[in-house]
Amino acid sequence: MKKVYIIHEDSEWTSHLTKRLDELEVPYEEWHLDRGRLDLSKEPPEGFFYNRMSASSHTREHRFAQEFIGACLA
Repeated sequence: MKKVYIIHEDSEWTSHLTKRLDELEVPYEEWHLDRGRLDLSKEPPEGFFYNRMSASSHTREHRFAQEFIGACLA
């Protein structure tokens, strides 16, 4: 089974999803991009990507989360 990659900046917004994936025993990995810690020089892994980035990320002191997700998706 391929892994699901959850791209986000706030775990509160994805907890319902990760809980359900755990129940279904679906492998997943969270890419928490609140501070841009992602090696963009590597090929993306095989799997499914779910983008749950919030336009209001700056209100949670994640000022550059939008820029980080833009770079990640590009």
